[in-house]
Amino acid sequence: EKADIILLDDAFQHRAVKAGINIVLVDYSRPVFKDYLMPLGRLRDLRERIGAADIVIVSKCPKYLDGWEKSKWSEALGILGYDATTCEGRRRNGKKQNLFFTTIAYDTPQPIFPEGDPRYIYAQRLILFTGIANDAPLARYLCGTYKIVKHFNFPDHHKFTRTDILSIRDAADAFPTSVIMTTEKDSQRVRDCMFIPGGLKQRMF
Repeated sequence: EKADIILLDDAFQHRAVKAGINIVLVDYSRPVFKDYLMPLGRLRDLRERIGAADIVIVSKCPKYLDGWEKSKWSEALGILGYDATTCEGRRRNGKKQNLFFTTIAYDTPQPIFPEGDPRYIYAQRLILFTGIANDAPLARYLCGTYKIVKHFNFPDHHKFTRTDILSIRDAADAFPTSVIMTTEKDSQRVRDCMFIPGGLKQRMF
């Protein structure tokens, strides 16, 4: 049976792919116009190639971004006549381009396992472990409620090993009243681990 939609992640730099819609995300803390191609920077394609996108999304913005800063971003990205109401502008070649600014909103903590004891959410201390590219925004957010007593920052797409879990368990033993938190993305990998002690399952959110 034929697919109606094929969604590709991180495929913009593959010139042979002729997509119906190209969406490019730019991290607010790492502006593409201040970056360089690898190995000097983190870009995997030329900066000017952003003009080929149909939609550009500036992600992880501060909660309050005024019109002046949005217009400065649009100019730096090469979008002319940007209208913050319609989120629309044009490239020099006349191509229409949408520019959106997004921020992160955090939900209430959810237990990773059915055994999760919600009383731990009200703890004052927190053990944080993540396997994402940049967990700084999450850590900053959690610092508003908890004192982070241990922070395990694993590489992006990290597959948790028995040794990793034992390290988290040792931290949990050192701070027995602390709650243990991770990201929703990482929680999926944690559920795949067959060696999570029952005591940790109660505290993981």
